[in-house]
Amino acid sequence: MYPAENTEPLSLVHPRSANVTVLSAGQGLSVTEITSGTLHFCFTNVDSHQPFASLSLRVDGSFVTLTVPRVLGTDYLREALSAALPDGYLVLAHPSDEALVVTIARACEVEPTPHLFCTSYDTTMRARKVGTNRLLLKGVARGKGDIQVRINDRELRVRPVRGETPMAVAIRMRALLEATHICLLSVPAADDGDVVLTVLPRR
Repeated sequence: MYPAENTEPLSLVHPRSANVTVLSAGQGLSVTEITSGTLHFCFTNVDSHQPFASLSLRVDGSFVTLTVPRVLGTDYLREALSAALPDGYLVLAHPSDEALVVTIARACEVEPTPHLFCTSYDTTMRARKVGTNRLLLKGVARGKGDIQVRINDRELRVRPVRGETPMAVAIRMRALLEATHICLLSVPAADDGDVVLTVLPRR
């Protein structure tokens, strides 16, 4: 529904991310470094004689290797990567239907995931919670109502201007949160396409 190959963090470097280097990725698995410590994984189409995909990383000087059955998909890949990491590291994952974006972070320094709640009073731009820390923006704004977002105990309001797209509103939200949180924004295929905003702790 929101393919991660269209996911691009805007000015994102998680402050707790590990130093990660992709050493190798076997046939059937595409791995791209987006920013420091943040990787994009996607299973590629290969013939049926390649049922497994392998991966080798260097994480802060430690070597991490794993092999996963392609048929089990990205959820299993995320679990296998979490299990393979050294003690003291965790995976902050942003899965979609066909791909996976993860940040490999130093667990001892990572704050709990923020909790989001949202309400849109604009009649043509909708805001909907799609995960603990994920918000979906959909539709072009009519410009006659606020979007109200609560992150833990903090509230903020954004009033879309008539004709504003989900990406334009998401960028304004990101600017309001910049001092305290990091925001991942999915990049839609169309200019007025849906945007998923994922909020991560900065400190």
